[in-house]
Amino acid sequence: MEYNKKHPVHALLVEKITGYINPKDDLDLQRAIDSDEEIRCLWKSICDMHAARGGAFFHSLDEGKAWEKMKAKTTGHK
Repeated sequence: MEYNKKHPVHALLVEKITGYINPKDDLDLQRAIDSDEEIRCLWKSICDMHAARGGAFFHSLDEGKAWEKMKAKTTGHK
């Protein structure tokens, strides 16, 4: 697939970051990322946003609370 400024690549970038892109589109998209500054900047901004959200989720986890929930489910104790 040929990419140009008019071709919407945002959906493919989202597929790439989530791992749901097919191998052919992934290869073509990676070539576009490598060769086009505008697409590369968009890819970087999506990666940065994804990393920030993942980090926020990770830091919001409460291991103790999770274990207590699991214990309650498996033993019937609260």
